[in-house]
Amino acid sequence: MRQIQWQQLLPKLHTKLSAAQPMSDVYIIKGNPDVDTDNAHNYAKFYDDIAKIVNESGFSSSFDDGLGGTLPPGGKLWIGHSRGGDRLRFAPKGVATLRLDDFEPVEARERQRLAYEQLFASHGFKNIAEVPPHMRPLPGPEHYTLNETTKEALAAKLQELRKTQVVSRIKSLLGR
Repeated sequence: MRQIQWQQLLPKLHTKLSAAQPMSDVYIIKGNPDVDTDNAHNYAKFYDDIAKIVNESGFSSSFDDGLGGTLPPGGKLWIGHSRGGDRLRFAPKGVATLRLDDFEPVEARERQRLAYEQLFASHGFKNIAEVPPHMRPLPGPEHYTLNETTKEALAAKLQELRKTQVVSRIKSLLGR
């Protein structure tokens, strides 16, 4: 009889547990907590600040740990950060997305890209997923800092979502 590893069951269990929770409007898909453990408190504040902005805009929010092979159970907007940004490509039709890393300073993203290129060349890795967390280059503080550009992009996306909801509500009231 085939033995099933707990690692194989984890993504399925995560999805089932997420599906059992009430649906949120917005899911904040977190990055990998194993890469920069010294700044865990900064990442927690970063995610809490994002949730606060979402909630103050009138939307409900939940966090998703962004584990491999898992996705949020629905929602109207997925906000991805770091490893969580990779999950955005799987968003169902009708779910808006926002990748927070896109709003980090260009210099910081370029530094990170070059560090990974050097790591790939020296160890033969083909992609980030192959690199053990303890070997990954640590991002700088801009990776867990909510800068003005990110706040503006988040506000614009939430405003766009609000407009979509209003239009849908008007159409339903008009019977369209």
